[in-house]
Parts: sequence; structure tokens; C-alpha cells
Amino acid sequence: MEGKDVINLRLNTVTAMAQKSKLQTKMAINRHSDYPIKVFPRYLQSLTIDNTQLVKLSYHICSLRNLTHLDVSNNKLRKLPVDLGRLHLSKLVLHDNNLGEMDDWSFLNGKWLI
Repeated sequence: MEGKDVINLRLNTVTAMAQKSKLQTKMAINRHSDYPIKVFPRYLQSLTIDNTQLVKLSYHICSLRNLTHLDVSNNKLRKLPVDLGRLHLSKLVLHDNNLGEMDDWSFLNGKWLI
């Protein structure tokens, strides 16, 4: 490698590392218009969807493997997807929704509910 190629390789490596460290880990959605059309950033650790009239949780949320905090309070959720139980949540906030009586909450076994 020439000296110029080595410098470019180093700069590309530093740039890639800087971009990786800036991955989005938190997201707060407070308006329906802010809700992502396609997918959520895959490295999210904390997601708040508050007061957006949300009726159903997207399956994309259930595939966020790094998610540890989910707040979907003040919405209109009627039921929760069973796949939500696969997440390693340390905090799940559900207050002020339309969940009513659910027959089986066992899929959330060991999870924190607020």
C-alpha cells in the first residue's frame, strides 16, 4: 500500500467507528405524524410512544432485540402481541390504554409493568 492508501484506510476506519458510536438508542414519539413509516432504528434501547392514539403495537417493535425500556402509555391499545414477551424489557409502561381484561399475561412473565 502507498502512504496515501494507508491514510485513507485509517480515515475510513475512524469514520465508520464514529458513525457506529452515534447509533440511535433512544426515541420518543409524541405525535402520530412522528411515527416511523417503515421500521424503527434497530439499536434502540428505549422507546416512548406517548399519546399518539396508537391502537396496535407494530411487529417491528417486537423485533428490537436491544430494547429494554418501552413506554406506550396514554394510547388506545386493546391488546398486546405475544411476541412482546421475547424482548428483554426491564421496564414496560402501559397505563392509560384500553387493554381491559386480558386472559393470559404469562408471556410477560418476569417483566416489570408500570
